[in-house]
Amino acid sequence: MRLPHYCKADLKMCLKEMSFRCLKFPSELRPFAAWVPSFIEERTQVLLRDAIRKPPSRVDVEGLLYGLQVDDPTCPYDVVKVKIGRTTHINRHYNEHLNTCPSLRYTILGYYPPRASPESATSPFALQTDLGVAHMKPTDTVPFSHRLEYLAHLVLADVAANAPYLCTAWPTSDSAGLRLGVIQERSPCTDCKHVHEEVFVFRRFPGNLRGKEWELVIRPIIMKLALHVEFYSAL
Repeated sequence: MRLPHYCKADLKMCLKEMSFRCLKFPSELRPFAAWVPSFIEERTQVLLRDAIRKPPSRVDVEGLLYGLQVDDPTCPYDVVKVKIGRTTHINRHYNEHLNTCPSLRYTILGYYPPRASPESATSPFALQTDLGVAHMKPTDTVPFSHRLEYLAHLVLADVAANAPYLCTAWPTSDSAGLRLGVIQERSPCTDCKHVHEEVFVFRRFPGNLRGKEWELVIRPIIMKLALHVEFYSAL
C-alpha cells in the first residue's frame, strides 16, 4: 500500500479540522473524532480522514470482511500473523486460499458482519460459534466492501506496527506511535509469488489475554469502520 507523505506542519494543519461533510446526508457534518481513533499515529489519522470523506468507487460491491490466522511455525511465540481480507463468499474464498498457497495453513478467526443469531442481536461482540468451514453461512453483508477493507488495512497496519493495545493508556492518544509492535518486511509468497499486503503481524497480548487479539483489537476496529461505511458512505 503506497501512501503519501506529510511533513509535520501539514499534519498539524490537517488535524485542525474537527468535522467533515457526510456523503449520505450532505447537509450534516460528522465529527472526525467519532471515526478516527486517537491511538493511531497522526500521519495515519490524516490518511484516514482523507479516505472517509471520499465517495466509494462506483464498482464497489457488497461483501464481508474476514480474519484468518496464518499458522506459521517460524513465528516467534509472542507474535501472530493475521490475514484480513474481503469476499462475497467466505467458504469458497477460504478454499481458494488453501489451493493457491498450499504451504500455508489458516485458522478462521471470524468474519463481519456476523451471522444473525439471538446472541449477535444481543451483543455485536458475542463469540462466533459457526467458524467451521462447513458451518459458515453468513446472512448479512456490508456495502462498499472494498472501501471497508482499505480503511481497515490502513488502521491495522498502524496498530500492528505500534501495538498501542499493549500500553496501559490504550485506547487514548498517549498510546499512539510507541513502536511496540512489529515492523514487517514483506516478501513474495513462495507459493503464489505475490506479496500478501493483507497479512499483518501483531504482537500478542501477555498473560490471560493471549490469543484475544481478534476479539479485543482487530474485530472492534473493523466493526467501527463498518458502521461508518454502512451508514454514512454514499456514491
